[in-house]
Amino acid sequence: MFGLNILVACDHHCRIVSFNISSPGSVPDCIGIESWSLLDNMKNFPIGDYAVADNGFICCEYCLTPFTKSEVAVDPFKDG
Repeated sequence: MFGLNILVACDHHCRIVSFNISSPGSVPDCIGIESWSLLDNMKNFPIGDYAVADNGFICCEYCLTPFTKSEVAVDPFKDG
């Protein structure tokens, strides 16, 4: 019936460093992150630093997301 969108960030030692519980469960992660103060920090990462997220987020210069199955299936060296 009701749910919460809970976003959690961990460091490279798997320690929770930040979390956000400000959106209802019906809100996609890529929208819910907009109300999280961590987003501002991510936007100011030095070049070469990034967050690794699941495919609920948008891949950009500060956030890496996994490839989809269809993206992995494409052979960039094959014609057509």
